[in-house]
Amino acid sequence: MIRAAAFALSLVGSNAHAADYYFCWLGANDYTMAGQMTIDTPALNKPIVTQDDVTRFKIAGYLEGTLLGKW
Repeated sequence: MIRAAAFALSLVGSNAHAADYYFCWLGANDYTMAGQMTIDTPALNKPIVTQDDVTRFKIAGYLEGTLLGKW
């Protein structure tokens, strides 16, 4: 069972054309993920942001602090 996920987003204005979000997920049995995504600024005014609005996405998965992979 996955325990309650801690999902922290922080907005960092990288430039006038995009916004960067950093996030961390805490799962069960010492699984974690951390990542970043960049969204074009015009999309931030939309009610729903979709994959078409994401210009960059990076994520890394860990088990007990050991890197499992990067995508």
